[in-house]
Amino acid sequence: MKKISLFSIIVSTTFMFCAGFCSASGTTPVQTDPNRMYVRPVQTDPNRMYVRPVQTDPNRIHVRVDRIEDDIQTHEFLDSNIVDPNSGSIWANSALINTQKTVTVTAPANVRGLYELIVYNPSTVTDLTVKIFNVQASNFAGASRNSYLTSVSIPKSQTITGTAINCYSRLIQGVFNGVNLYLVLSNDTALGGSDGFTAYSRVRAVK
Repeated sequence: MKKISLFSIIVSTTFMFCAGFCSASGTTPVQTDPNRMYVRPVQTDPNRMYVRPVQTDPNRIHVRVDRIEDDIQTHEFLDSNIVDPNSGSIWANSALINTQKTVTVTAPANVRGLYELIVYNPSTVTDLTVKIFNVQASNFAGASRNSYLTSVSIPKSQTITGTAINCYSRLIQGVFNGVNLYLVLSNDTALGGSDGFTAYSRVRAVK
C-alpha cells in the first residue's frame, strides 16, 4: 500500500478549501479559451463603471475603457440663461438702405463659450445684417474701441412651403471675452413710405 504523507493531506485539503471558497465568493475565474473575451470590471467610483478587458491572445485587439463621463459630470449641459432679453431696434418709414441701429449687451458674470443670437425680423421688405463686436472699453491705442468679430444675415419675414418664418437663431463664439457685446443692425434694402418696422434681438447662453 502506498503511504500518504501528512504533508500531502494538508496540501490537498488546503487546495480543495481554496477552490471552494473562490467559487463561492465570486472571484474572477482564470480563463484559457482564446476564442472568448474576458472582462474584469475594476471599480473605484460607485457612480462609474471602469472596464478593463483581460487579453492573452496576441491576435486580438486589446481595448481599455478608462472611464465613462456623463453630461452632468463634465458640465456640458445646456445653460439657457438669457443674457439680453429683448432689445428693440426701430426703422422708420422710408429709412435709407444701411440705416444702422446699435445694441450693447453687458457681459454676464459667468461667461460661456457658446451663445445663441436670436433676431425677430417682421419686415417683409428687407433682410438685416448684424455685425458683432467685442467692446474694448479700456484704453486701447488711446481710445475705447469695438473689435469686429463677425457678421450674420437675418432674412426678411417670409413664408416657405406654407410656414411663416420671421425669427432666426445664429450660434456665436468668442463673445464676452472679458468685455461687453456690441451689435450693429442694418437694413439691406431701402424702405418704402409705409415699410417701417421694429426688430428685436435676444442673446442666450448655450454652454
